[in-house]
Amino acid sequence: MEMRSEKIVFVTGNTSKLVEARKVACRYGVDLQNRVLEIVEIQSKNPMVVAQAKAEASYKILGQPVVVHDSSWSIPALKGFPGAYMHDMVDWFGVEDWINLMRRHSDRTIEVCENVTYYDGEMPKCFQYRQKGVFVDSPRGMRGNSLEKVVVLADGRTIAEHHDESKEHNSVTLKVWEEFFEWYKDRG
Repeated sequence: MEMRSEKIVFVTGNTSKLVEARKVACRYGVDLQNRVLEIVEIQSKNPMVVAQAKAEASYKILGQPVVVHDSSWSIPALKGFPGAYMHDMVDWFGVEDWINLMRRHSDRTIEVCENVTYYDGEMPKCFQYRQKGVFVDSPRGMRGNSLEKVVVLADGRTIAEHHDESKEHNSVTLKVWEEFFEWYKDRG
């Protein structure tokens, strides 16, 4: 029996996010279609609120079920900063800014929170996965944003070093997508 391919719209302008999500989607027989929309992203300390608002706004524009992805990075020593403001902060802060910001703190941990939210016009369905990392004292890796060059997750290498090797760099992102697609295929 041939597996039926389902389609879903993933709203993102981020090519890396699309590539990662499609790697998981294909394992579940889902055709992840991409749409880029200009959405005014709300500001909130709660990353789930941001992701839900993005999904609802996307649905309103397209009039069909959508899925969105949003990342949040929380530094306990900085009372949760940058949180849902991560996207803007990596544009504003360079590598040295992050290193200087963390230099005086003994707690150098950071928590990565990946959110995938599905919305079909009724109730949003949210998936979240968290992983802790730690800041290093000097940048490592060439490809990636400023934070990815100074944060080490599970294997002792920075996310940028994984980008340089063209490997799946973010197990957190892959896990949240797997959880979503498991639910999506079984939702009946």
